[in-house]
Amino acid sequence: MATRKIVIGNAVTLQRRGVVPVPSLPRRAVERPRKPVGPILMAKRTRTLPRTPSGPAKPGGRQPRPGIVHTSLYLPEAVYEALREAAFRERRKIHDIVLEGIELALRKRGRRG
Repeated sequence: MATRKIVIGNAVTLQRRGVVPVPSLPRRAVERPRKPVGPILMAKRTRTLPRTPSGPAKPGGRQPRPGIVHTSLYLPEAVYEALREAAFRERRKIHDIVLEGIELALRKRGRRG
C-alpha cells in the first residue's frame, strides 16, 4: 500500500512548491449596484418622539409596585428546604410563609407588621 503525502497550504503556496498546478481563471467583472434613476417611491416610517434622557434606560419586565421594597435573603440550605416543604404541604408560596414569620417577629417586639 502506498503512503500519501498530505500537503497543507493555500493554492498559491502549493503552486510555488510545484505541488498543485492552479489553472488561471478568467476574472469576472464585479457588478456594482447603480444609482436609481428617477424618484424612489417607498413608504416612509413615522418618526418616534425622542426620549428625554432621565437616566439610564430600564430593562423591560416587572412593573414597580408602590409601597413595596425589594429585598433578598440568604438562607442556610436546610432552612430553605424546610420552607419549601412547608409551602408545598400547605399549598402556599415560600414568600407568604416568610412574611408570616416576619409579622410574628415584629409583633413579638411590639411593632405592627
